[in-house]
Amino acid sequence: MAAAAWFVLAAGFGALHAPAQATGQPLKTGATPALVERGRSLAVAGDCMACHSAPARPAYTGGLAIASPLGTIYSTNITPSVKSGIGAYTLAQFSRAVRAGVRGDGSHLYPAMPYTAYAKMTDDDTAALYAYFMHGVAADDTPAPATSLPFPFNLRLSMAVWNALYLDRQPYQADKSKSVEWNRGAYLATGLAHCATCHTPRNFLMAEKSSEYLRGGSLGTWYAPDITPGALAAAGWDPATLQQYLATGHAPNGATAGGPMREAIDKSFSRMDPQDVKAISVYLTTPAAAGAAAPMASSAPVASPATPAPGVPPNSPAPAATPASAIPAGAPALQVRPAAPAPGARLPASDIAEMAGKIGAGERLYRNNCASCHQIDGDGVRGLPALRNHPSLRHPTADNVGMAVLEGIWPEHGQGMPGFGDELTDRDVAELTNYVMATFGQSKVTITEQRVRALRAGGEPSPLLLLARAAMALGVLAIVAGLALLAHRWRQRTHQGHTAIN
Repeated sequence: MAAAAWFVLAAGFGALHAPAQATGQPLKTGATPALVERGRSLAVAGDCMACHSAPARPAYTGGLAIASPLGTIYSTNITPSVKSGIGAYTLAQFSRAVRAGVRGDGSHLYPAMPYTAYAKMTDDDTAALYAYFMHGVAADDTPAPATSLPFPFNLRLSMAVWNALYLDRQPYQADKSKSVEWNRGAYLATGLAHCATCHTPRNFLMAEKSSEYLRGGSLGTWYAPDITPGALAAAGWDPATLQQYLATGHAPNGATAGGPMREAIDKSFSRMDPQDVKAISVYLTTPAAAGAAAPMASSAPVASPATPAPGVPPNSPAPAATPASAIPAGAPALQVRPAAPAPGARLPASDIAEMAGKIGAGERLYRNNCASCHQIDGDGVRGLPALRNHPSLRHPTADNVGMAVLEGIWPEHGQGMPGFGDELTDRDVAELTNYVMATFGQSKVTITEQRVRALRAGGEPSPLLLLARAAMALGVLAIVAGLALLAHRWRQRTHQGHTAIN
């Protein structure tokens, strides 16, 4: 859902495009306070702030650098500044940029700006959003860096072909067989909230695979899980649980948000109208009609029989964590040590193994870096989440656990988790991640040292740039060969003509 990550991809993966130099006069009348306020709520739902704001810069002045496999993309100034922002945009130009991916000067935006989702917006909502950015946002002339992708992706005209293939310009059409609440949720989830931007896998040309809608996909580093109704139900999600998660980043089933989803919750979902969040939750958890395709993979493979954490009975439910809101913002992480055993008590097998020097590398790393907060048995303490049976341990990839270890998780409010990327080697992170996945999630999914290295670097490099250049080179060679063939035939005909005359 989020509009962050490399293509946000998203998570997010947000609304990024090159600096705009619009022409024409913007609409200055008809923007009532009510319309501006409505536009503000729509901007929150669209998560515009997350991508069009950057540290140490005024709100909505852009400048956020997003590393993509094709190069760095910078978000732009979308304040009503005529000099550096969109202050010269007319309503028609604004609508075309937001819903069709074409700037005020006629050049094309990159689909890192989720205009393919915003295309679902109604005309009325687009007008309200325009009124907000023109009258509810302070103009600021702070310029944003220009996006300059390597050749051939710096040729924006190529996006016209991409749009012809993948842009559905049809606004959302209500399903009359569904409730008003469901339709409201569908309108938001498919449009402004752009859930599919991160949670739908993409094809070779980076377009969403419509046949795999919301079935999960990699953002290069973080993994956006399958959020189809069947997958959510299999993981214990219902509308109320999902609503709580979207509003707070925590859920009764033990889920905690991290990465781009954490940002989407902090910047967008937690600030939305609760009824809209409820509607999105209803839409996402409502089963499809009978006969519809089931999710591709509702959970990761698990070992059988389950291997419980040391001292934990098999199949024990994870204890509910104290709400994070109960911990003061900025409070230091708790340093909780396991209690000493009572005299004569038998030590757990893992403790005996540790004293004998036979403890595994993953468990040793866990004890040294994680157990003080998450506890030896993975149960967590005082608002610090339990790891045992955590939903992220059921994913078909261990990337999210690896990223949490590398970067940590830092919500805007409440307790954060530090990252260990500066302290642990790639091998250490892999050993620790695999231990957590196997011990607390009973998962067979593992991560390699090489994959951790790629995560640390921001994801695997894309072959698209090399292939695009190779294809263009082949195209040039084909043209040259064609011209050479035509020249050869022309010479042959000329020679035959001279022979006939002689």
